[in-house]
Amino acid sequence: MQQSLFASVNESSELESAVGPQHDTLLVEDVIFPVIDLETTGLNRPKNEITEIVAMQYKNGELLDKYATLVKPTEEISQEVTAITGITNDMVASATLPVIALSELAQFIGPAPILVGHNVSFDVRFLQEKMEQNGLGTFNPRVQLSSSFLYQSSGSKSDARHAKL
Repeated sequence: MQQSLFASVNESSELESAVGPQHDTLLVEDVIFPVIDLETTGLNRPKNEITEIVAMQYKNGELLDKYATLVKPTEEISQEVTAITGITNDMVASATLPVIALSELAQFIGPAPILVGHNVSFDVRFLQEKMEQNGLGTFNPRVQLSSSFLYQSSGSKSDARHAKL
C-alpha cells in the first residue's frame, strides 16, 4: 500500500512553506532522506564554528550516498570540545574551508524536503548562521525529524543509538 508522505499534514503551513504544494502526492518510498550531523567548536552559532560535516542520503532504508568532511575553523578547538568530539586542532589544520564545505553540503542535500538528524534543529540553525556568514544565502527551510523519530517509527531504540553518523 502506498501512502502519501504528507497526506495527514497537507494543511500545515509550516510543511507547505518547507516543501511547497508541489509535493502533495509525494510517496514515502519516493523520498530521499538526508541525515545530517555537525560537530562544532561550541554552542554559540554566531561565534563558534563547524569542525565536521557528515551527511548521508537514504531512500527506502538504503544508503544512497555519503558526504563527510572535516572543516577548518579559524578558532582553536578547546580540549573540552576535543574530549567530546574527538576532533583535534591537528586534524583540521589542513581541512576544507567552511565556504567550500557548506557549498558542497548544500549541493549534496539539494532540494530534499526533509532532514533527519540526532539534534537536527541545532544543526539546521547552525547551518543557517554559517551559510549567511559565508555569503551563501540562507539554508532553505525544511521539515526536520529527530533521529528519535526513526526508532519510534521502527520500535527499535537500540538501532538509533548504535547508528553512528
